[in-house]
Amino acid sequence: MSEHEVADEAKRDCLLADYREAGEDARYRDRLLYNSYYLAIVLLVFVIQALATLIANGLRIIASIVLFGSGLLYLFLTAWAVGVKRSRDNAWERRENIEEKFGDDLRTNEYAALNAGSNRNAEKKGLGAAYEHALRNPSLTEIPKIVRLADINFLTWLLIPTAILSFILSVAVLFGGAIVESIEFWSDLMAVAI
Repeated sequence: MSEHEVADEAKRDCLLADYREAGEDARYRDRLLYNSYYLAIVLLVFVIQALATLIANGLRIIASIVLFGSGLLYLFLTAWAVGVKRSRDNAWERRENIEEKFGDDLRTNEYAALNAGSNRNAEKKGLGAAYEHALRNPSLTEIPKIVRLADINFLTWLLIPTAILSFILSVAVLFGGAIVESIEFWSDLMAVAI
């Protein structure tokens, strides 16, 4: 073997190792994102339960603090998820760049047979594809695949709106209680006056 062939083989081995590492990193960050969505849902249920208890016991100020705190938690969770999503997307992009250098040699048989290009984008995605899949496979075990096919951006649909809603509700609960008490005071005063 010549020096040039040895250098090319070493470069190829390095790219293959980088390819495997990028795939593992992207899949790891995918799992982190999905776990953050589960955490967000559990946090939402906890906050709703705590609010129901606090408001039922007349603790509006504490309920407002809980809502404001949950809004902050959702903002931090959103910022963290955005960073993880960017890192995941960069890892997938690195993997795709290596695939382009090697051609079809790195693609699995399934994706090569589909002639679809990138491993990540081989399936048709969107709400329509998720709906069609749900109609063909009406089973609870298919929910993760349906969610993946829907390709929903949970940052836009769950985390950010929940943070904003928490802040708005914290102000509404805080001042809403004062407004209700004021209305009750004036209605009681009018009833006594009449």
